[in-house]
Amino acid sequence: MDQDPDYSDISVTYRFAIIGGGLTATSLLCQLVDELQRRSDDGARIGSLLAVEIIEKHHEVGPGLPHNPVYVLPFHITNMCAKDMTVRISRPDDFQRWVSGNKDSLSHLFYRSEFDHYRLARGDAQCVHYPRELMGEYLKSQFDDAVVRGKKLGISVKVRNQCEVVDLRARGSQLYLTAVEQRGTKKDIGPFHGALLATGHWSESRKRENYFSSPWPAEHLRTAIAPGAAVGVIGSSLSAIETALTLTADGRFHRLASGKLTYEKSDAPRSLTLFSRRGLVPHVRGRIGSRLNRYFTCTRLRDLIVAHQGDVTLKEIFDLLDRELSEAYGGVIDWQQVTAPGGAPEHLLRRSIDKALKGDGAEGELVWQTVLVQIFPLVRELYLALSENERQRFDREYNTL
Repeated sequence: MDQDPDYSDISVTYRFAIIGGGLTATSLLCQLVDELQRRSDDGARIGSLLAVEIIEKHHEVGPGLPHNPVYVLPFHITNMCAKDMTVRISRPDDFQRWVSGNKDSLSHLFYRSEFDHYRLARGDAQCVHYPRELMGEYLKSQFDDAVVRGKKLGISVKVRNQCEVVDLRARGSQLYLTAVEQRGTKKDIGPFHGALLATGHWSESRKRENYFSSPWPAEHLRTAIAPGAAVGVIGSSLSAIETALTLTADGRFHRLASGKLTYEKSDAPRSLTLFSRRGLVPHVRGRIGSRLNRYFTCTRLRDLIVAHQGDVTLKEIFDLLDRELSEAYGGVIDWQQVTAPGGAPEHLLRRSIDKALKGDGAEGELVWQTVLVQIFPLVRELYLALSENERQRFDREYNTL
């Protein structure tokens, strides 16, 4: 463990705290070091005036909860295409590049399946989903590398693991943190000139019996909830799917001679009820086609962001999307059917599975997913470019779609 930075050293003029040590912390540290390296001598000068401290309540820094092998199980896979996962905004396919360059050493982490058809888009390099543990290895390697490179630039880097920040106080222009260490002792840390809150998951202020605020750690969820238990899951989006995977993993899949895949329950299966405001579950990922967008493009959306300078409206974004999909499908889009399809959730899920398998485009792809995947690198930037009222409206009306 590194020694505490010497806060009395007047040569260190800017001290920065990162609260949380997962994906967001890794991304910030990597991009900071990348930028300083790009600046060469000037970057080294700036680096020598920086002290960065990362405080993480778990034992390992880098992977965070959803990608740490200690907290996930082998069948938990990433919910985005590998080519769209990165810690560097300038290299949106950084994760896929890293996997491709390290395949031999990572082969033991690739998901093994007894079924030949375990991946829908088999051989489709446009959208590959890897085990979450693999993403965790990527994050850990990027974090460790950034620390080494940062120190070479003169940055004072300290990592505090198994240490949870419970309070932050401002005194004048400086910040002070209160943290609880592994043995339960409180410690004041600081001063800092700035801080990034990068905790990721919501942390409950108190524990409640039989209540779990997160699907992670998955093994804890599976052992704490007994076989045969009735489980209520608040929400029906991706975290709910992860929970369902964990709690039904003691059953087995079998493929019949006909090719049909069947699931055999365990002797004492848990029963799950998902509570959803809209009665919807996430759409199943289909094949991504080769069609390129003409209207709903990153270039046009960036132009929109620049032109409106943080005051983009949902209507302006929607108009481009509607125009793109109308051309792609050759007709008017029934948005009422899209936003409120109606029908029992299990029927909607079955329909989504069927569409993913068959596709709705000439290449067997899902056209609307092919359209949307092309602007994934810009989604966060686009959201932040909305006005505050438009962001609230999006969160309230559309975030669950």
